[in-house]
Amino acid sequence: MQKNYDEKCMKANEKRLKATKSFLKFDSDKDFDDIYNDFDSRIQKMISPVTETKEQLIERIRNEKYEGLGFPLGYPVFLTSDGRRVRSKSEMMIGDVLENSNVLNQYEKPLDLGRYGKVYPDYTIYDLNRNRIVYWEHFGMIDNPKYANKCVEKYRKYILSGITPFVTFETAIKPLSIDLIKKIAWNFSLDNYDDQ
Repeated sequence: MQKNYDEKCMKANEKRLKATKSFLKFDSDKDFDDIYNDFDSRIQKMISPVTETKEQLIERIRNEKYEGLGFPLGYPVFLTSDGRRVRSKSEMMIGDVLENSNVLNQYEKPLDLGRYGKVYPDYTIYDLNRNRIVYWEHFGMIDNPKYANKCVEKYRKYILSGITPFVTFETAIKPLSIDLIKKIAWNFSLDNYDDQ
């Protein structure tokens, strides 16, 4: 009896899963983008799109002004190839790879975690393929106990607020690999945007 019941429930669940996948594939603003993009550029200027198009979103994020965490006086200067100041050589590497991989991102953009306070994710990544925002934290001196404790506390705040950040680590003996950064960045690249 139980086996028969379980099998029927599994079949019903498979139908639900199929319907959910179909809905998620359909539930995007891509159709609206396609309709808007089918019009001549002169006509587009006279149209107010139903939703922000992919191009408008990209332009808005790239031009958005915000106040990052700031740097103490005398702090070492690390600049990415596009001129952004970051806190370490590893963050500089990450920033350069993200830019070279055409990943829509912002450095240390403030994020309000409600009652857990404000954090400044190393990189806020806009993953248009999956219609989500990814917060990338790189914990670069994890072999330093004081630093590691701060990292654990920051991670804890994310989790308690309902956000799971994407995290990379390194130690003095095991530095962050450029190949790893490239592999990660490719997953978020605008060059991978699904135009189907």
